[in-house]
Amino acid sequence: MTAADSIGLAALGSSTPIAHLLSNGRYQAMITAAGSGYSACDGWALTRWLPDRTRDADGFCIYISEPATSNWWSAGFEPSRAKPDSYRVEFTPGMAAIVREDDGIESRLEIIVAPDLDCELRRLTLTNRSDRPRELVVTSYAEVVLNGAAADSAHPAFSKLFVSTERLT
Repeated sequence: MTAADSIGLAALGSSTPIAHLLSNGRYQAMITAAGSGYSACDGWALTRWLPDRTRDADGFCIYISEPATSNWWSAGFEPSRAKPDSYRVEFTPGMAAIVREDDGIESRLEIIVAPDLDCELRRLTLTNRSDRPRELVVTSYAEVVLNGAAADSAHPAFSKLFVSTERLT
């Protein structure tokens, strides 16, 4: 792949997943063309991701829903697998971007790893291209690990014992 490849929805059916790695030397974020992937820092897995050629749904996810229509989808193709009207993935040396359109709503998810801090930044831009006002709900989700990747893979249930979550409104 070149430094600024663009990948469409047709590539998601490939038997070989397409992935992009962003890193500052200590912090890594891997993003697949389907929108899944992992985050890790200094040898510690931060989010759960299992390499599986048949399933590409783990990692940090952003869900978008429209309560008025009960429609929902994810910013990437995974994990919702909702077929978008259009879909494009852009991988550049410092960023991964997923752009899709669903029923007149364009979403652009940009992911970078900060060069001087051990963190990743995600920016979601929503554009209403329809001719009516829309109300959307955005929800982010990640399965937190905070353990070595090998230890989590060997005993994933053990990692889940010490992580609690809550909904903030």
